[in-house]
Amino acid sequence: MEQNGIQYLAALSYAAIERADLTRKQKRDRIASVYALIGLIDDAEFLMPSEILYRYALCFKLPLDKVGDLAADMKPGDVTEGGAVLVEEQGKRFFKFDVGSPLWETLKDNLDEEGRTLPRVLSAYEIADAVTALGGDALCAMWYVFFPYCMPHVPFDRIRYDTLRARLSVEAVFRETLDSRYAGLIFDDVQEAQLTGLDPAVIEWYRPYIDYKLGADESGQIRAVAQIKNKLALRSFDEAAAMSEKLLPLFPHDAQLLLLHIAAKTQSVEGKDRAERAAVLTDTLELIDTAAGAFPEQAVYLGYYRGLTLLGLGKAALAREQFDACLELDPAFEPAQMMLRGMEKLANGETDA
Repeated sequence: MEQNGIQYLAALSYAAIERADLTRKQKRDRIASVYALIGLIDDAEFLMPSEILYRYALCFKLPLDKVGDLAADMKPGDVTEGGAVLVEEQGKRFFKFDVGSPLWETLKDNLDEEGRTLPRVLSAYEIADAVTALGGDALCAMWYVFFPYCMPHVPFDRIRYDTLRARLSVEAVFRETLDSRYAGLIFDDVQEAQLTGLDPAVIEWYRPYIDYKLGADESGQIRAVAQIKNKLALRSFDEAAAMSEKLLPLFPHDAQLLLLHIAAKTQSVEGKDRAERAAVLTDTLELIDTAAGAFPEQAVYLGYYRGLTLLGLGKAALAREQFDACLELDPAFEPAQMMLRGMEKLANGETDA
């Protein structure tokens, strides 16, 4: 997920720069700067560059027929001493080399004027400032999530750090961050982050977002819990399970959060193989049994999820007992009624029309 997010950040940044009212040279410098920064934390762009890098003469293609037998024992992703990487696109192989690389120094006289010119690469904080100034909540949210990953690799710039943090620490960006699939990459527990020795600048960067995420919305509901409900509604069960698992230590007495977590885990087994499915459901069953002692007032719902879990494990008779027990506690509990009706139809060989 992290790698996909970094590639998404690069794509959004390249597109925003290309749309901006800038000279071609300014665009080239900024695209080169994003490429250089991304390369500090992920090598996917280096190994398989975006097409825009070729269009702005930042990366170049060298056909294999120009290099003799050099690629004979190489596979895609291998890098030569000259800094060229073997790339395969749509079944075709070629060498990719970057502006400024040793191979570029050798071949630059064969390139056009732009290709022979080194771009001006901005510092990490300069390019983050320049790109986020272009606006767009999705773009800013991705910079908010991923820029701290770059911080350990570059000199700290307090002035631009404060400028960036102020620009991005706004509700629109926080809302977009929370809605994104990359929200789970940000820690939830500030104290735990401090104890693990995380860079104080990173903790300071994320703290306003964490306060927002764990705060209440207009309806009084914790925003993070509302987001888990949204993930469940969208059938993003793995994401909902991961989000709720991170929050449980912070809200150990929140029965609603626990039930959401159990619901997410129960449904997250869709599409998993038999072994993984069994492992998740067995773990969920243990969680439900532990929760039963802590939340006796949730006996009906916990019994219902215990029944679903047992059914998923192939223990239909035990599952039926759990659904029956739910109805003894609450005869009007519709989810259990529906499950029993469905099991009865299945046992009788009936199918819905």
